[in-house]
Amino acid sequence: MVCSKLVKKPSKIGILGGCFNPPHKMHLNIALKLIKKGYLDKVIFVPAGNGYNKKGLINIKYRLDMLKIMTKKYPDLEVSNYEQEKSSYTYEVLDHFKKVYPDAEIYFICGADNLREMKTWKNYEYILNTYKLLVIKRGKKTTNSNKNVIFANISSSSISSTKIRKKLKKSQFSHLFLKNIDKFVLKYIQEKNLYKEEENMERKINKIKLFVNDNEKSRNVAKRLESDLIHYNFELVDEGYDLAISIGGDGSFLKMVNETNFNPNIYYVGINAGTLGFLQEIDIRDCPNFLKRLEENDYKIEEISIGEGVITTDQKKEEFNFLNEIVIRDAKFKVLDALIHVDRQLLENYHGDGILISSSTGSTAYNICYGGSIIDNTLNTLSITPIAPLNNKIYKSLTNSVIIPEYKTIFFTPNTKEQDLFLTIDGNNLEINNCLKIEVKLENRKIKCLKMNDSNFIKTVNNKLIGYN
Repeated sequence: MVCSKLVKKPSKIGILGGCFNPPHKMHLNIALKLIKKGYLDKVIFVPAGNGYNKKGLINIKYRLDMLKIMTKKYPDLEVSNYEQEKSSYTYEVLDHFKKVYPDAEIYFICGADNLREMKTWKNYEYILNTYKLLVIKRGKKTTNSNKNVIFANISSSSISSTKIRKKLKKSQFSHLFLKNIDKFVLKYIQEKNLYKEEENMERKINKIKLFVNDNEKSRNVAKRLESDLIHYNFELVDEGYDLAISIGGDGSFLKMVNETNFNPNIYYVGINAGTLGFLQEIDIRDCPNFLKRLEENDYKIEEISIGEGVITTDQKKEEFNFLNEIVIRDAKFKVLDALIHVDRQLLENYHGDGILISSSTGSTAYNICYGGSIIDNTLNTLSITPIAPLNNKIYKSLTNSVIIPEYKTIFFTPNTKEQDLFLTIDGNNLEINNCLKIEVKLENRKIKCLKMNDSNFIKTVNNKLIGYN
């Protein structure tokens, strides 16, 4: 009698999606560590299809081959061609594998940055409530109370596929580079002469999501725009979009950027259905010209700095981002008494109604109401502007804006027994009790704003603030 060995079916399967352009050892190590530590029995790599428009993305057939080469000797790793013929939403990918493995528990493997952005995905609540999420920690601290979210206790190195492609393009194979990529994958890349072509300066935009202000004018503009975008063969989606368009005023643009977690991997543009609309690049009357230029790839990209802050109280630390400004006042709107340092160097002991810290982009917003300097938004600076400062023989406070370069940090420290503050961050108000200090700086990452090629900052200042023809 011949006895066949029983093969145990995997009960916990992880789905690891991504571009894998190219696949490298961080991808491999994450999968192997999750299996070794008992989080999973099997990991399936699912490379994004050719419909996923990302700069420098090579054909999926090459990425599938490289993944198969890299995972060949590991029986618990599998490569799927599910997206070879079409691009799918994340929830559709997970549903597919649940049908293939009905008796297994399906886990979605993602980074902490993906978790922070997940609320912008299509059917994200369905994903959170239906599947387990295995989150790989990286970057800023991330928390989530959902019982299906599991933070994997594994180390993860930071390897950039973009940097690997640049090295491949120049044939710069250092010792560190060779440690990050499988030698057989590298051989395949060289044989196929991959990543040698000049990459386009910017990717072609195909997938678009609209963020519409809740008023009749904005809704009417959105309705016409949707029809025109479809006419130009653009795809309107809720997830995996290349371009986010806000329709409304500047508040709509700020809300859109905040809701998408200041995503550096997409483009942003605004259509002004409000009043002044400094952030909204496109006037309603220019929509036909805007769509034509979008179709022809006739635009430029302007990178805008993101402000980052940390609020420290006697109980906790809280991080925040802003695009325009943070305004700091006393919680009871009494005279604000505070020490302001720049990189630990005392700037002043400030007394007045409040302090406004704005980015270059925000210099044309609330900042100008208090006589703050107007700064070109590509200069990447912070500006400290006083709000009704006291300046007499008792109190000496600066009455002008102070411009701070991007590599320095501003420290705000209350100088009174009562340390309760009232903050306004990009128009959102919050009270902070027992504040010990606030740190503000510019992040290394930037968002990409789409501009027409004839867009000009000085022209915009003239049109919006002066009104000369």
